[in-house]
Amino acid sequence: MTAEKKTAILRSAAEAFALFGYKGTTMDQVAKMANIGKGTLYTIFSSKEELFDEVINRAIMKVVRVAQSAISSERSFQENMLAIFDEVMTFRKKSRLLDKLLKEIRIAGTPVVLKAQKKYEEALERFIEHLLQDALQKGEIVPCDTKIVSYSIVQLYIALTLEWNRTRPSLDKEVVKQYINLLLLNGLTLKQ
Repeated sequence: MTAEKKTAILRSAAEAFALFGYKGTTMDQVAKMANIGKGTLYTIFSSKEELFDEVINRAIMKVVRVAQSAISSERSFQENMLAIFDEVMTFRKKSRLLDKLLKEIRIAGTPVVLKAQKKYEEALERFIEHLLQDALQKGEIVPCDTKIVSYSIVQLYIALTLEWNRTRPSLDKEVVKQYINLLLLNGLTLKQ
């Protein structure tokens, strides 16, 4: 199996999960969309969960690349954090896969999808923790436990972008950034 063929299968799987969600996607559908036999698909991925896990891992890597691309050495820690959230929220809105899976979480609470959300959150936490450690070493932020702060930042982000929407109208990304800045970043940043 060539790397190109595996990439094509994963692209088809991502499309199927984006269209039908995790629960609604079958290995049959993925095989048809990838133009391969179902048996061939099972020789590469032993289960739908394994295939989904690989699709999610790739989506998370894309989100991390998007976040990394938002960082500029010309900006302060606080400005970089706001730019990161701006880019991540824009990416998430454009991603049919992430959008569909978030809807599935709200409607069905599918355990496999909840596990994927947790993996996504943990990846963001690790990314932010590294930024916090770097900012701490540079003297840009107050002394803090970077694990606790990265967790808090991500949970506030999740609360404002997902949880809030369950019972209220969605918040604009500028409002989300404003409250992340107000509630967390302002308190972290050393005043000059």
